[in-house]
Amino acid sequence: MDTPFPHTRWLLLGDVSALALVTVAGFATHGELPDAGWRMATTFIPLLVAWLCAGGALGCLRTPYTSLVRLGWALLLTAPLAAWLRGLWLMRPIPPIFVLVLGGFTA
Repeated sequence: MDTPFPHTRWLLLGDVSALALVTVAGFATHGELPDAGWRMATTFIPLLVAWLCAGGALGCLRTPYTSLVRLGWALLLTAPLAAWLRGLWLMRPIPPIFVLVLGGFTA
């Protein structure tokens, strides 16, 4: 049975911070960080929504959390879902290598 966990907001803040760091690192490795501005939102927001959907659906956002298998599935689903959402937002196809790299860095 799940019990209330007083530090849930800090864990969620940690997740959001990690996803923001992945986004910033991606733009920095492409040399686009100085000019990125709001374009980073086209990666960060779909990534955050995908994590909340996949992690929430598989119970990764509840505490106490004990299943690494569910966490692995959530991480596996997050990158393709984020890429799909990003493609919808930008109205263009997303290269499969983007999905692989995003998945590798978010895991």
